[in-house]
Amino acid sequence: LGARGEDIAGGGGAEGDESPEEAALATDLYRHYLSVLPDDLRDIAEQYLANRSLQEIADATGRAVCTVQRKINNFILPQWRRLAADSVSSLD
Repeated sequence: LGARGEDIAGGGGAEGDESPEEAALATDLYRHYLSVLPDDLRDIAEQYLANRSLQEIADATGRAVCTVQRKINNFILPQWRRLAADSVSSLD
């Protein structure tokens, strides 16, 4: 995955870069991270992961750019950070 989760379904890298198990894990994680978000944030998150600009997301969702940025920074990314931290701490 890239920093913004390049197209997981289509693979983010060169053909054959990841094993089928890694691809399945990436897809499962992608779905899980989206599933924990409310519907109104999920659409923004999917577009963010598709590397769309804030303006493109705002246009597609009918929201102001500042609203999209606030939802990403204050709700989506903190939720995902908590999920990641919980995953890491469960390995200890």
